[in-house]
Amino acid sequence: MMTDREFQQSEGLGDWRVLGGGAAAWFDGDGHKAGAALAREVLALGVLDLDVRRSGVLVHVPRGAGFGPDDVAAARAVSAAAARLGRRADPRVPRGYQVTLDAADAAAVLPFWARVLGYDHAGEEHLVDPWRRSPSLRLQESATSRALRQRLHLDVSRPGGVAAEAADEAGGTFVGGPYELLAADAEGNEVDLVPAGPMADGADGWHALFTGAAAWRAEGDAAAAFVDAVAALATETGVAVKLDVRPGLVFVDSGKDVWETDPRFGGFASRVSSLAQKAGLAPAPEALGFVQVVVDAVDVPAVRAWWREMLGYLEDPREGVTDLVDPRRLGPELVFQPIDAPDPGRLAQRNRFRIDLFVPDDLAPSLVQRAVATGGRVVSEANAPFELTVADPEGNELGIAVVPGRQGARAEQA
Repeated sequence: MMTDREFQQSEGLGDWRVLGGGAAAWFDGDGHKAGAALAREVLALGVLDLDVRRSGVLVHVPRGAGFGPDDVAAARAVSAAAARLGRRADPRVPRGYQVTLDAADAAAVLPFWARVLGYDHAGEEHLVDPWRRSPSLRLQESATSRALRQRLHLDVSRPGGVAAEAADEAGGTFVGGPYELLAADAEGNEVDLVPAGPMADGADGWHALFTGAAAWRAEGDAAAAFVDAVAALATETGVAVKLDVRPGLVFVDSGKDVWETDPRFGGFASRVSSLAQKAGLAPAPEALGFVQVVVDAVDVPAVRAWWREMLGYLEDPREGVTDLVDPRRLGPELVFQPIDAPDPGRLAQRNRFRIDLFVPDDLAPSLVQRAVATGGRVVSEANAPFELTVADPEGNELGIAVVPGRQGARAEQA
């Protein structure tokens, strides 16, 4: 096994950057059909973790227990395939997203979050989406008392009442909310649970969980053929879709709210269902889930502008909608909602939640500079250069994390 830095510096891997869960490379594209062409090449190489978008393809090589020669060979082969197809890599694009939660007793609240999110355990205090489509969750011990309601929480949507049932079984407390499904763990950290029902209009297999999404069981040639067919349909209809391939599964996803706002999407979804049925693919609704981050702020425009600059996101142009959206539809959505200005205690209290952003190591210094230049501040540099914490103008925190070099630093400390 080699270190993360050794992997990233291996000959022929200039396209790749090591992040929290492994290595990733982004290849610019020109439409879904071009993305599907690269996907075919990647799948033929045995790399089964990729995201096809209208603007390009993100390919993942998971780290597992570490990187080895086979991983290097796979990454080189993916880059070679992209070069043959004229796809240009942009190493500035890959990102990794994690939510970190401070808890007085992390072990006690971990089961609640595992059940609500439907995540797998990855260590004693770390939970990960088994399909690597939503941010991971890390819990860390903290003895600091923060009794007031948090200014950051998660929205989670899963088919039917799965998330709500899981929260109840895991000892959650239901505290109301617009759907009467705002739940809290044993320490009061909140999650808004939104049940997802089936989409209408004959779109078999589709569920409305903020986004219109479906998953089908497919692998090998069947997965490649289905990706080809969906990409061709997206090109024909002009619908921009998220098309994710994971071991044994293909996800098709509208992106948040698009299933409602794009009048073409209902017909597109029905035709995708027909393609899946003709190919003999079985739906896998249990794999579906949606997670977004909600930030409370007194000055929503100022706070949203800071996060827009830090994440490289776009503002949702709809009137009255405060969402920030990744222009490539790779990262999680952020939503901003106002709180009453005369609540100084809640505003002053440090959140137990924060967002961690894993970035290419060569971009981290400029990102910290941008945080300050756009009205934020540096909160902690104790673990620099691998972890730094910055905060927006109202104190909501963003961790900036880099991976290459950590293993060597830990070995030296030991």
